[in-house]
Parts: sequence; C-alpha cells; structure tokens
Amino acid sequence: MSQNPIKLYSYRWVVLFAYIVITATICLQWLTYAPIARDAKEFYQVNPIQIDLLSLVFLGVFVIIAIPASYVIDTFGIKKGVGFGAILTGVCGLLKGIYAADYTIVLFCQIGLAVAQPFLLNAVTKISVLWFPIQERATAVALGTLAQFLGIILVMILTPILLQRGNTIPDVMMMYGVGSVVSAILFLLLIKEKPPTSPSTHGEDHELPFFGRPTFFMEGEGYAKDPIFISDWSWCF
Repeated sequence: MSQNPIKLYSYRWVVLFAYIVITATICLQWLTYAPIARDAKEFYQVNPIQIDLLSLVFLGVFVIIAIPASYVIDTFGIKKGVGFGAILTGVCGLLKGIYAADYTIVLFCQIGLAVAQPFLLNAVTKISVLWFPIQERATAVALGTLAQFLGIILVMILTPILLQRGNTIPDVMMMYGVGSVVSAILFLLLIKEKPPTSPSTHGEDHELPFFGRPTFFMEGEGYAKDPIFISDWSWCF
C-alpha cells in the first residue's frame, strides 16, 4: 500500500519568522545594559556588580526554569508554552521601559524576562518537529538559534548608538519595551500549534513521555532520535 504524499504548508515559515522575532527580542532584553555598563552605573548610582547582575540573573534563572519550561512546552504545546514566554516578555519589557529610572524595579523586570527566556529558547526543536519535514529541521533549528545571536548583535551595536544620539537610558529602555510588546503581539497573532497534517511520513517520528526520555536516552538510540531532550539539557550546561 502506497503512502499518501506529505503535504507541506508554506505557513511554517511564518511560524518560524514569528519565533525568530520573539527570540531575538528576549536576547536583546537580556543584554540591554551590557554595552553601556559604565553609563548605567552612573545613572543608577550603584556598583558595577549590581549592573552585571541585570544580565547574570538570566543565567541563574535559566538553570532553574529550563526543565520546567520544557515540560510545559512538551505537555501543553508551543501555542501555550511559548505564548506564555512571549506575554511575559512583552509585559516585563514594557514595565522595564516605564520604570527604567528605578534600579530595583528594573531588576525585578529582568527576573521576569529571565523566566520568559527558557519558554522561548527551548521551543526551537519542538517547532521544527511540528512544522518542518525531517530534511528541513536542521535549517529551521539553525535559523531559530541564529535569532539569539541576532538579538545580541543588535543590542550591543544599537544601544551605545542610541545613547550617543542624545537618548537617555529610560528612553532606550522604553524603545525596547515597545519593541517587546510588538514582538509578543506579532507572535500571538501568527502562531499556530501545528499544521493540519503532519510534515513527516509515518514512522519517522514518535512521541515519548517527558519523564521517560532520560531512560530512553541512556539506552542507546535515544540520542539520535530525540533532539528535543538533547536541546533541553544542553541549554542547562
């Protein structure tokens, strides 16, 4: 019996684009103060360690939230899991812009953004599996991962330029906050859980219980068959 041909939907690139935008945004929010650390120290009248903490908090929170975030994405899907991260990015990014003159509030906003980050970054393999055929998944994951570096490059170049042109730190944070809201709304409007039909032929993919993956992984062939599990753990280290 011949198998029905796979139907691919061009909307998969729209979903990937929405993911790239929100991923670049969260990475931009991560390092907003890194390229202007000296200016930020003088503006907030705090010591250098406190400025570094605004970025370092992302690393600590990621270690704690990475596995729970992956569980949420795997259990409830990308629309709810990544959608939660997108909403948190928009809300905390905007609050960070509104209250940019208050270091304490900015720190709490950074913590909120740090919580959002794993809900976004950990979803790239899930999106590739749901929307892309097996021969395109490496490309989809590469583009989704590239978005992280795009956000980092943008913030490292753009922030000093904006300050040099006469904008204050609150002005810059508000610009990024508005950008975060736009990115979040764009994602929520464009995202769909999965296409009407699977992009894979029968037998190419199979679902594993989330907590059963470590055992499957250790037994041998899991390493090659379960890239989502590998992605979840690699981000922790």
